[in-house]
This record gives sequence, C-alpha cells and structure tokens, in this order.
Amino acid sequence: MSLKNKYKRPTPDQVPPKKKGNSEVISKMVHSETINTGIQETVNTERKIKKATFELDAILHKKLRTFAALNDTTMVDIVEKAINEYFDRMEYK
Repeated sequence: MSLKNKYKRPTPDQVPPKKKGNSEVISKMVHSETINTGIQETVNTERKIKKATFELDAILHKKLRTFAALNDTTMVDIVEKAINEYFDRMEYK
C-alpha cells in the first residue's frame, strides 16, 4: 500500500452508515403519522409564560427545593400555587 492510498479517506459510498438509536423506534417514527410520546399531552399552547427572576433567602430556597423533591413536583409549580392562593386570600383578581 502506498502512502497516498494509506491516508486517502474513503468516499461515502465505501463506508457503511453508522447506526444511531433504536432502529425499531426510528422505523415507527418514519412510518407512523403520529407518535404518542406523552410530551404532547403536557403542552398547553394557550397559556403564556413569562420568566421571572428574583432572589430567595437561602434557607427558604432549600426548603422549597426539598419540598418539591419529596412531593415529586417542581419548585415553579409550588411557587405558582402559593402566589395564587395568596391572591385568593387577598381577594385580588
């Protein structure tokens, strides 16, 4: 083998395609019109979301994070519920 051939890269037709992912799942995705991944069920396109950035006391943040983990929920869900309940008590709509 000459040096020229040794370092020559193969053309795409000479190299077999790499297999990535689960071929069965990919085949279902290609041949199916819709796939129920569960993600579609949680998407709510009517609700507008705004990002809020604020600081919390470190101990309160730790309590919030721990509570969320123990109750299999998110910190955002807890904060939203708490704010809504606060406004309900203050009769603010």
